[in-house]
Amino acid sequence: IAPRPVPAMLDIVALMVPHISGGGASSIMPVSRRDAMIALAPSGIAQMPGERESGFRFFSELARHLPCFRLSLGTDPAEIAGTIEDFLTRGAR
Repeated sequence: IAPRPVPAMLDIVALMVPHISGGGASSIMPVSRRDAMIALAPSGIAQMPGERESGFRFFSELARHLPCFRLSLGTDPAEIAGTIEDFLTRGAR
């Protein structure tokens, strides 16, 4: 979102499932924890180092404790970043 170094620690306030919509504007809508897990499990677990079972548990815990959202991606990277920034500024609600 901004060209600055990433901090050593970050607070995770929401779980976002990216969805390539091909539409004009990006949007963020609530999604069920179940749907978030189904969407994240195949690619997320495959990219996690270590055991797949521990990766599945990691994503399962995230989905259980965080609000889950679908991020429908538009086509303009600056607009996508602005949508995420607005979402975080509002307090990830």
